Amino acid sequence: MNELTVFSPNSYDKSMEMCVVLAKSNLVPKDFQGKPENILIAMEISQRTGSSLLAVMQSLNIIQGRPTFGSKYIIAAINSTGKFTPLRFQFGEESEERDITFSYTVWENGQKSKREGKVKLKNRTCKAYCTDKQTGETLYSPEVSLEMEVHEGWYTKDGSKWKTMPELMLMYRSATMFGGIYAPIVTGK
Repeated sequence: MNELTVFSPNSYDKSMEMCVVLAKSNLVPKDFQGKPENILIAMEISQRTGSSLLAVMQSLNIIQGRPTFGSKYIIAAINSTGKFTPLRFQFGEESEERDITFSYTVWENGQKSKREGKVKLKNRTCKAYCTDKQTGETLYSPEVSLEMEVHEGWYTKDGSKWKTMPELMLMYRSATMFGGIYAPIVTGK
């Protein structure tokens, strides 16, 4: 593989020059301002996924030290590949309201302990799907549910959008799962 990349000896210096200039801009997201090394990583991701560097920087979230694309970017990346029909979403029926018991971890005085909580919830499910244009096969994401998000800890987090915008959040989560399975090269997964 003779591909010229941002880390190749022939282009590294030029890539870093560009990163230093971009790091001085207040138009790049905060995670990249004053950090040319972060821009270099975004530049590599941009090259690998075939996306604009600025689109990558605007769409990356750094979660526990790992760059992860936001759901809107993932949906746009999937839809722009030309390999699939546009991504769509299939919702399951809303269940009756019931108590969901979940576990969570707390730290007190340097000690880790498990606790249980309860939340009243009308469960709902969602799958992302589209058609593979080459094979005609309908492809589905794994089913995502509000109950799953309670157990994952997202629903009960302070300021959680899962409580106020559950349908949108279900679509975003199922699209992210779809991208990780069927379009990992464009989603960076």
